[in-house]
Amino acid sequence: MEDKRDMQIIIKEHIKLGLVEPRISAYSSPGFLVRNHGEIKRGKPRLVINYQGINKILEFDGYYIPSREHLIDCIKGAKVFSKFDCKSEFYQIKMESDSKKFTAFSTPQGQYIWNVLPMGLANTPQILQRKMDNLFKDYFQFMFVYINDILIASKNMKDHVKHLEIFSDACHREGLVLSEKKATIAVNKTEFLGILIDETGIELQDHIVEKIRNFPDVLKDKKHLQSFLRVVNFAGIFIKDLAKYRKDFRPLLKETESSKWK
Repeated sequence: MEDKRDMQIIIKEHIKLGLVEPRISAYSSPGFLVRNHGEIKRGKPRLVINYQGINKILEFDGYYIPSREHLIDCIKGAKVFSKFDCKSEFYQIKMESDSKKFTAFSTPQGQYIWNVLPMGLANTPQILQRKMDNLFKDYFQFMFVYINDILIASKNMKDHVKHLEIFSDACHREGLVLSEKKATIAVNKTEFLGILIDETGIELQDHIVEKIRNFPDVLKDKKHLQSFLRVVNFAGIFIKDLAKYRKDFRPLLKETESSKWK
């Protein structure tokens, strides 16, 4: 009942903002709400569309998205950090008319299409990463971008002030809208891509550690194993020889007979 009410509120907000509109389409993906750590923190559920089916038929965009490990490695030696999140950056990119039909999704309230770039659709991360890289290509020495997350990392406060001025001018020039609520400015320790960073090194966030610790000792089936590996992979840079241990699970990931799990 709570999900139905919240879904109605979110859909109405999206229609009012011009993000979505009611439309019948031959394509349709299921829409639902999630209430994970991030959503609980902000006090509001998030609309998610499962585009797994439609993504299989869309042409792949091979634009490079940097790995989390690469970005974290580039930040070594920095002592002062500022972090920014583009405010609804996906929604700042309009969909072409001919492509809107592929964004269709269904909820108990009806069927809708997106007028702007939706999260979860194939190539959405690549489109946004390309845009951000083009905007900030001259500042890669101190500015690190992962899709819509931006970290400015400097060796001292004097440099950091200069870097913030450059970043601010670029955002103003390009009309980039940032989330004030998610901004963290000139701190000695911050979280970036799920990792806590300071001048001494990196560490995993407590809620990820707890999730791993609280995972059941016995995995029930392949789906359960996949969930466990997703959490472990997130912490992969902290686990020595993780790839070697993953090999032991490969036969189970391929296994289709439930009896093999007994």
